[in-house]
Amino acid sequence: MILWLMAMNVYHVALGKPVGLLTSNENRAFEAADNLFQGAVISVLGENLVDAYMHLFTGQELWEALEAKFWSF
Repeated sequence: MILWLMAMNVYHVALGKPVGLLTSNENRAFEAADNLFQGAVISVLGENLVDAYMHLFTGQELWEALEAKFWSF
C-alpha cells in the first residue's frame, strides 16, 4: 500500500500538512494530493470498513486511524 501511494506521489499526505506558510498553489496541490490519497485508501478498504473511516477529514487522520487499528502491536 505504501509503495502504491508513493508511486502516485501522495504518500507525503500521511505525514500531514507542512508546517509554515504555503502559497495558494502549494495549498491547492496539497489539497488535491490529500483528496487523491483519501480516495485511494478508501478504495482498497473492504465494504464493511468504509463507513467507519469516511468521517475522517484529512488523509493524515485516516492513515493514523488505520495504523492504530491494524499496525499497532
